[in-house]
Amino acid sequence: MYPEAFPKPANKGAIFFGEPGTGKTLLALAIIGEAKKRKNQDIHFVKIDSQEFERSSFGETERLWRNSFKELVDKQPAILFIDELDAIAPQRREGSNYVGKNGVVAQLLTLIDGLEKQNARVVIIATTNRPDMIDNAIKRSGRLGNLVEIKKPDEKGCLDILNHYLKDKNVDEDFNREEFARNLYNLSCTGADINAVVDAARDKMYEAYGIYEKMENGTFEKSDLNGLDYTAEDFKLALEDVKNSK
Repeated sequence: MYPEAFPKPANKGAIFFGEPGTGKTLLALAIIGEAKKRKNQDIHFVKIDSQEFERSSFGETERLWRNSFKELVDKQPAILFIDELDAIAPQRREGSNYVGKNGVVAQLLTLIDGLEKQNARVVIIATTNRPDMIDNAIKRSGRLGNLVEIKKPDEKGCLDILNHYLKDKNVDEDFNREEFARNLYNLSCTGADINAVVDAARDKMYEAYGIYEKMENGTFEKSDLNGLDYTAEDFKLALEDVKNSK
C-alpha cells in the first residue's frame, strides 16, 4: 500500500499458522479486502488452489507456478494467497519418491527470490495448520519469514464471535450470552466451533417448533419460520453436542 515507506522489505510475505478453525483464511482475505478499500485501487489477487496443483502432472505444477508469478508481476500491485502451504511446499527429502515435490519447492523458492530482484510490489500471504511441515527455506527471513500465530479466541473474542453469528437472529432475553461465551472459552472453542454451535442451536429450535416434522410431511412453508426465537435451552443442548464431539 505504501511502497515508498518500505523500499526493501525484509520479507516477501507472511505465514499465518494455528489450529483448524481459528480464522486464518478469513483473516487473510479480510486483509486483502482492507488493502483494496483503503487505497481505492485495484490490487490484483491470485489464490492458489493446492488441490489443483496436487492434480497436476510432473512438470505441470512448476509451469503453473511460473504463470501465476508472471501474472502477479504483470498486474502489480498484487497479493498472492496460498492456502495450506504445507501441502504445496513440504520439507524436502532425499529419495526418488520425493523428486517431484522437491522440484516444486525449488521452483517456488526461485520465484520468490525473483520478486525481490524485480523489486515487484507483490506480497504473499500463506496459511497452514502445520508450520513444522513447511520447508525451512520457505520460512527463512527474506522469503516468508514473518510467521504469525492465529490463536483461539479469548473469552471476549468468543462473545464477539457469538454476537456476530446471532446479529440477525431472534434470541430470548433469558439467554445469557456472557455466561455462554465463558463456557465456549472454557471448551477451547474456535470461531468455526462457535459457528457450528449456533447452527446446532437452530436445529434444536426447529425441532422444538416442529419445523422438521413439517418438512418431512410436506406441509412446510417459509412463513412457518416467522416469529421463531432461539431459547437458552436450544443453546444448552447445542453446547452438549459440542462437548460430546471434543
